[in-house]
Amino acid sequence: MSRNNLQGDIPPSLGNCKILQSLNLAGNNLKGNIPPSLGNCKTLQFFDLSVNNFSGSLPPQVIGLSLVVFSIEKNNIHGRIPLSLCNATKLDIIDLGGNHLNGTIPHCLIAMASTPGVLDLSGNNIGGNVPNEFRKGCRLEMLDLCRNFLQGQIPRSLVNCKNLKLLDLENNQLKDTFPCELSALSQLQVLVLKSNKFGGRIACPGEDSIWPLLQILNLASNRFSGEITSQFIPTRRSMMAGTKEMQLETDELKYSSTLAGVSIQD
Repeated sequence: MSRNNLQGDIPPSLGNCKILQSLNLAGNNLKGNIPPSLGNCKTLQFFDLSVNNFSGSLPPQVIGLSLVVFSIEKNNIHGRIPLSLCNATKLDIIDLGGNHLNGTIPHCLIAMASTPGVLDLSGNNIGGNVPNEFRKGCRLEMLDLCRNFLQGQIPRSLVNCKNLKLLDLENNQLKDTFPCELSALSQLQVLVLKSNKFGGRIACPGEDSIWPLLQILNLASNRFSGEITSQFIPTRRSMMAGTKEMQLETDELKYSSTLAGVSIQD
């Protein structure tokens, strides 16, 4: 029922569908609170209420243990990120971007034994530091924390996320030097540090070139100094893909999860 003109509230009785596996109401004009009764759908794996007008806080009950995809992107949800997300160990995509969430990033969300492939908290009011607790074996491929109020440094434990392709920290209050410690992330394609308080030289000692697949590097509106080195200039091969293709790849990465027995196509 995605991308229609559905209006009004979600009826709490929808929570009576105990064997529901996929709920996709994205791209409508639905409003009101997300009913906690949806937590009764214990077999729900795909939950997408993105691009609507939902308000209120996010009920922790709706985050079931079977969830693989959870998206409430582009609504008017406020309050803190519920800790119940940390118990949903099957989650591959968490997209809470474009809301009014506040508080800090829960440590348990970063330190999960099985991290999601995609974590998008962009465009909220989240503050504090990014927890430096990414574990070895971290599965993250996309981490988008842009347009928040985050402080401190880039967590160096991100080097444990060997498959990371996109890191977007634009428009925060991070104060750090260039993250040379992440040079081992050979799959990185997009690095955006724009509009923070980064400073120092843009160079990594002892490195001829890093991030061989890098296509987008945005360091604008910071306090970097010194000379521009060739270490971070994208190769001709990676540049051939272009920004448009990278956007397509990013979108595909964000929603490419395959659910066993559950169709996520419209």
